[in-house]
Amino acid sequence: MKNFYKNLTIYLQARAELAKMDIQDTATKIIFLVVQFTILGFLALLAIIFLLLGLIFYLNHLTGSAFAGFFILAGFISFLILTYFVLQKVVIKLLIRLVKVITRFVSKFLFSKNLLDDD
Repeated sequence: MKNFYKNLTIYLQARAELAKMDIQDTATKIIFLVVQFTILGFLALLAIIFLLLGLIFYLNHLTGSAFAGFFILAGFISFLILTYFVLQKVVIKLLIRLVKVITRFVSKFLFSKNLLDDD
């Protein structure tokens, strides 16, 4: 009977270690994805900023003014912000739906056996 309890204890300790390693593996995958999406988000933000600056200078060139492009784009962005606040409930519902879809995709991708496997 002592042997049984000893084996049971060893088995439970091994299962606990396995659970710890599974949690560490999942946490590593989540951190990897967060870092990856943060870097991609930052690069996308830089791209958007430079595209908007290019648009501003193009509008400045078209209008022949040094400031008109800035005011035109600021007005357009203000219009988008105002539209967002007017349609806020609809936009939030769409964003929630989008987040759910992305979450499902990421969880399927994250918990697939092939992600980050070195084998």
